[in-house]
Amino acid sequence: AWTLPCVVIEDEPAYPYRGMMLDVSRHFHDVDFVKKQLYYHNLAEVEQGVNTDWLSKPLRNGIGHKHSLNLEVGTSELRVGVDLSYNNIEGVMKGSKRNTIGGGFMVIYQYKKLLFRNQFSFSTTKSEDSPYGEFSEYAKLNSYWRPYNEDGTLRKYLGVGPVHSESVYNPMYNATINTTYKKNYTDYTNNTYLEWNIKSGMKLVGRVGLTNRI
Repeated sequence: AWTLPCVVIEDEPAYPYRGMMLDVSRHFHDVDFVKKQLYYHNLAEVEQGVNTDWLSKPLRNGIGHKHSLNLEVGTSELRVGVDLSYNNIEGVMKGSKRNTIGGGFMVIYQYKKLLFRNQFSFSTTKSEDSPYGEFSEYAKLNSYWRPYNEDGTLRKYLGVGPVHSESVYNPMYNATINTTYKKNYTDYTNNTYLEWNIKSGMKLVGRVGLTNRI
């Protein structure tokens, strides 16, 4: 008889997430067999209670604020007005936002039957898209895929997609690699009006407009 000392054996998988191996060097497996293996692998995840709500992962409750100021002075013949505005929009996708600062200037001059009016406005916008990517990418993911490994780290790949050789990328991983999508632009608009009241019920109106984005 053999007598062994008391020992404690600890064992764990070599990789942080579950997988499977198909040995095709000695045994050829058809497509149906591979599909069954994928099915049983995913079924095991479901039986363990994996039910990821992917649609909620990149979303948040976005709260923005908007402010405006208008000032107009003048007489019955001449009126001048200015306006300023600020609009902050926090997008529903995490990390997405848009800040817009705008202003304008207006002049109206009345001389007998002629009316001259000029309106100038501008807006400067700084926007940033979500580092979590497109929402449509999350709508394509299966609920039995885990976003995190057992040690709490984020998975880079989730599983196997419709094509058996295609690994499904975790779109949440984009937010960890400092990806940014920023846009800065300024819009200018100027409209000039000239109105001639020829007689009661008849008038002639001309307008020239210019719009530019930088």
